[in-house]
Amino acid sequence: MPLCCLMALAACRPGDEASGACDLRVEIALPGYTEVCLMTPEGCPTDTLQVDAEGRAILTWPDTAVMPRLLLLHLENPADSTDILNMPFVVEPGRVNVSIGRYIRTEGTPLNQRLQHFLDALQALHDEWAGRNDLSQAVKDAQASAFFSQQMLLNKDNPVGHYLYSRYANRLNQEDRERVKAEMSN
Repeated sequence: MPLCCLMALAACRPGDEASGACDLRVEIALPGYTEVCLMTPEGCPTDTLQVDAEGRAILTWPDTAVMPRLLLLHLENPADSTDILNMPFVVEPGRVNVSIGRYIRTEGTPLNQRLQHFLDALQALHDEWAGRNDLSQAVKDAQASAFFSQQMLLNKDNPVGHYLYSRYANRLNQEDRERVKAEMSN
């Protein structure tokens, strides 16, 4: 499947930025997707958006009490059960741009910038590993533990850090796991 062209735009309507309400606009340039499911990181659906003929779907978040929060854009191609895309993004007041293409991009708000920083750093780590055949699995495991613990602690006070912990705590060694768990509990 080509990795191009899923774009989600959450843009506040004029005047909404002060109130915090945002509209999520999803634009999909990949064929076959007929709906977008918004899910919690635990996999619980929160909303389902129908994709129109132009590849767009729209949802409004008027309730500032649920912001910020991290959700997943979950897409399944009904014609291919293995064609599944999941993309985290943070719902928060302001303009949020999420795109899935050759590279994944989230930008426009402070927490989505933090999420993008993590995604860029993760890609850099994978690129480094791909270019080096001399690294043992033990070295990669140690590097992964250090990387994920650093990213979790950089984001310990926001939904990005809690998502990273729930998703990647299994990549931490015992020492890092205990340290991160203790610091995130504070």
